[in-house]
Amino acid sequence: MRPQNWRPITPTLIVFVALLSMLLNTGALAQWSPPMRISNDLACFNPQIMYSGEVLHLIYGSGLNRAFYQRSTDNGQTWTDPFRIDQGAGGTSAKPAMAARGDTVVAAWYHTLQVGHNIGFRQSTNGGAGWNAVSFVLASDYLNLQKLSLTISDRNVFLVFTYADDSIRFCLTRSTDLGASWSIPNEMFRVQSSEGMNLLNRGDTLLLLWSAVYSWQDLMELYFCRSTDGGTSWSDIALLSTDDDHGSQNPSLSLNDQGRLAAFWTDGKYSPYAWTGDVFVRCSDDLGVSWTDEVALTDDHLAIFPCALWEGDSIHLTWEDYSQDPGNISYMYSSNNGLTWEQREAVDDTSADSMNPGLALTPGRVHIVWDERRSSEQGVFYSYRLEEPDGVEMEGSGFWPEQISLQSYPNPFNSNTIIAYSSLKGGEIAIFDIKGQLVRTFFTGGENEGRIRWDATDAMGNKVSSGIYFARASASQDSQTIKLLYLK
Repeated sequence: MRPQNWRPITPTLIVFVALLSMLLNTGALAQWSPPMRISNDLACFNPQIMYSGEVLHLIYGSGLNRAFYQRSTDNGQTWTDPFRIDQGAGGTSAKPAMAARGDTVVAAWYHTLQVGHNIGFRQSTNGGAGWNAVSFVLASDYLNLQKLSLTISDRNVFLVFTYADDSIRFCLTRSTDLGASWSIPNEMFRVQSSEGMNLLNRGDTLLLLWSAVYSWQDLMELYFCRSTDGGTSWSDIALLSTDDDHGSQNPSLSLNDQGRLAAFWTDGKYSPYAWTGDVFVRCSDDLGVSWTDEVALTDDHLAIFPCALWEGDSIHLTWEDYSQDPGNISYMYSSNNGLTWEQREAVDDTSADSMNPGLALTPGRVHIVWDERRSSEQGVFYSYRLEEPDGVEMEGSGFWPEQISLQSYPNPFNSNTIIAYSSLKGGEIAIFDIKGQLVRTFFTGGENEGRIRWDATDAMGNKVSSGIYFARASASQDSQTIKLLYLK
């Protein structure tokens, strides 16, 4: 039985095209920094990472029923010690989430008191360097809080949570003063079961994606609705996944700065396995009024828990990948709004259960965190890679940049290597180490136009250490990066 205001969506936009053949090949690990644990050595769950105010923010729960926060001000190179963000209110906590705009960061979690649950809340106005005292969102305790998601716009904080009695109830509460006071929760709708949700906003337009079972005769599917007045009223509920004999779950919603919206999830319709499937996507150019057809981005049926970010023309996607046993983190991206996708890359190659990836973008870098469950080494792990910039047409110029060609020989090398290039008028070639730090820059042109020689020295003439380096050629709006292996 569907909700009374349910409606199917008729696609009206250009069909979202994926090149599946490109997704079957797992890329090399060399593009990603070696995974490192950034939390304490303890069981950690569902890390969430985001970038705001030139700071990387990280929040996660732990097996000790506590919520922790960490930050990095140097693009992920170093991280603060874990800060127990729920401390000071007694009780225990679970399922923390956060949102940020500029230097304002807000965090919420389910807080367990002597009887029942409430939603703990803290806010920072200096980029996470300091936090106000713990407060509580709800005027009274609830017995069975389950999920929450929050988003922020100026001084408005919107929070959707679920609790269970005879059914699962979705409720919205709002603060207009960064959490100092909250509205009375407004019940939005009820379902029989729900596995996840994601709330975003563009000003006062709220966008909610969730998975649910509306009656026990149905399977779990993906649904969407929107509000253009800050949650006072909502659109009809729209079914995004296909209503068939296979369920859909693990919703992830991403919104870029141009107002384009993408919904990702996993569906087992093609899968012979009981609990993994493929990553699917639908997109919208009008904030969820109409959507493209659904497209499967994987076809090995071994994916769960996708997480995606859409920035400019680039869409970045990560997920739990069980094509290796017991499970690893995979990544891929599109530089043209999802029309085509680069080949899949493995982020980590440990023989561990790498789970629940989170994704953030900073200028020039992609950051991924996840929780690992090895008994010998557990906690929140982190890796990053250099981001390829979009090849976007220069506005008003009518000029599409030429495609750069870049290669090196010998490679690997133990003394020097020749880096050959083309289409680099007025450009440069920069050498980076595995941590993304600039080692040396060469400007193109001159007597030996078309090639440079790197003798494994930095800008001061000092020999660098053996290891992996990256040569990045840039000119106009185009660039290309290749890997170099220096062996002394």
